[in-house]
Amino acid sequence: MSESHCMAGRLQELALLYLIAASREGWPVGDGRLEAVMDQLQARCSTIPPAQLRALVLEAFDVLLAAEDQDALLQAALEAVEPHLSQAQRQAVLHDLLRIVEADGIVMESERQLLEMVARRWGLEPPYERLRMLDPGQEDIPEVLIHLAILYLVLAHGVDHELTRQERQIIVRKLRAWCPELSAQQVAAVLQEAIDRYAEGLTETELRASAEAIKLALTPEQRLTAFHDLVQIANADGTFLDTEEDLLNELVDLWELGPHVNTAPLTPA
Repeated sequence: MSESHCMAGRLQELALLYLIAASREGWPVGDGRLEAVMDQLQARCSTIPPAQLRALVLEAFDVLLAAEDQDALLQAALEAVEPHLSQAQRQAVLHDLLRIVEADGIVMESERQLLEMVARRWGLEPPYERLRMLDPGQEDIPEVLIHLAILYLVLAHGVDHELTRQERQIIVRKLRAWCPELSAQQVAAVLQEAIDRYAEGLTETELRASAEAIKLALTPEQRLTAFHDLVQIANADGTFLDTEEDLLNELVDLWELGPHVNTAPLTPA
């Protein structure tokens, strides 16, 4: 077994470090990220029994939940593990951290900063290259399409903090329906632009600004179509949460859809 994978003696520290990364935005650790934590720890020591690994992760969870200062805990976790890691092992751990923060579909800005901090600390290159796929000045890309994509992401990821493959596919399909003349590459660029803006952390003011921009750009009939898009995205994971309903109700008022929504089905066909 190569040295980059043989880390049995450091699993306790790694479990804590990986869980800190998984909960970096202050949200509960979702199933996708928790599974990624388990997978990456198992990869670092393939011989550990699953039951023992789960117990180890639960112990690390207790430490994380008891911590009053997560930044201080992060520094302590790094100081505990890094003296025992070779450069190759540090590279492997850095890529593990990337896989963990990517597991829910979106890497938030604070998570990018975490990866960059660890990379700098260990003398490594960041494990990703952030590219600007969309020139905001492109005349053939309506700005309202980006605002729509942002709202789609809020419903898909902002409530349960996981962007599933099915949700992403629905978003792409909806964006294409709004602008069928755009190429697949342009639609992908629109979605990536929306993800970048979303990942920076949307304030309530910025979210409302996107909703108001959509209201100004679309007719009442188009706003109703956008609303039903959002309902379908909210239902894509098989559940319709109270927080999703609250957001949709706010849009009903802001977009002045009341009479139309009252007579229209709120579940996808």
